Amino acid sequence: MSSVTSIQLPSTPSLPPSNPEIPALDLFKLACAQYISKTLSIDLEKAYEGVESGKTGKNVLGDFVVAVPRFRLKEKPAEVAEKLVNNVRFSPLSLLR
Repeated sequence: MSSVTSIQLPSTPSLPPSNPEIPALDLFKLACAQYISKTLSIDLEKAYEGVESGKTGKNVLGDFVVAVPRFRLKEKPAEVAEKLVNNVRFSPLSLLR
């Protein structure tokens, strides 16, 4: 007989006006902002403002995009985007360890 092992998820950051309980996509946006904040060494609030819904319209849910130029960093936006992509170390399987 096998048993289920519980996993410890990372703590959830919180910023107004996001609400980590409703809707759930705010959790993903916050997770993206937290990753960007750590990777680029910018404030979490600034990173959060740069994460946007990939679709336009009222109450549209979709993929997220990162408005890299909004961060106003010294590097070119393409270089910053490459840094973000190259530093992704997340795997869904990592949650099972």
